[in-house]
Amino acid sequence: MRALALRTVSLLVLAIPVSLSSMPAARGEDGTDEQFGKVHFQTTCNEVAQRRFDRGMRYQHSFWYRPAKEIFEETLQADPECAIAHWGIALSLLYNPHFPAPKENLAAGLAALQKAKALGAKSERERDYIDALLAFYSGDEKTTFGQRAQAYLKATEAVAARYPDDDEAQIAYAITLNVTASPSDKTYANQLKGAAILEPIFKRQPRHPGGRALPDSPVRLSGDSRARARRCQALFRDRARRAARLAYAVAHLHARRLLE
Repeated sequence: MRALALRTVSLLVLAIPVSLSSMPAARGEDGTDEQFGKVHFQTTCNEVAQRRFDRGMRYQHSFWYRPAKEIFEETLQADPECAIAHWGIALSLLYNPHFPAPKENLAAGLAALQKAKALGAKSERERDYIDALLAFYSGDEKTTFGQRAQAYLKATEAVAARYPDDDEAQIAYAITLNVTASPSDKTYANQLKGAAILEPIFKRQPRHPGGRALPDSPVRLSGDSRARARRCQALFRDRARRAARLAYAVAHLHARRLLE
């Protein structure tokens, strides 16, 4: 029962930002941006594009996928050679990674990644990120969401292993572990493995929104696993409170703008 309640909270928390994601992104950073936390994803793009890309990743990690896509598009305006911005667009088109994206998004995301490949990213790391996401987008109409997710899991695992000090790579792998977790696995192996990856990141970067993407693991485990699950639950409850406050703050901001 407790596990079911936590999963219900999880879905509600994820639904809040998705329902608001159609709101337009503010063109200039304002006080609302501060509530999204802090993200730095190192790129080879110019200074203006780097700032915009970091901002796009803040929105992406906060489940604001449509505004994130707009910001990645603005990144390309600042630096048309910024291949990783096309990767950002493709990432944003997946929407909530726990659920299948609309079919039309798959075609658009693949096209974005093909543009990224055509441009040629300036670093091996960026090329690895692009190739990893291509593992999800590759396939045809018969390729299921589960098959895509499993392919992406292998790709993110490889990137995380290649760049052990890259928090963004570790977060992507941890989230994909949670996405691909089997509902029938009552040991919650994937969730706990992801939590073990994210816990030190959350401690090192407490304002990184991705560090709060912890699984809602139930406590019916034993020993260290049970203790870890309790820590995950505490952090997840904090994530839920932050998401609710953020949703209220952003909704209030846009309502105020409509009245101006």
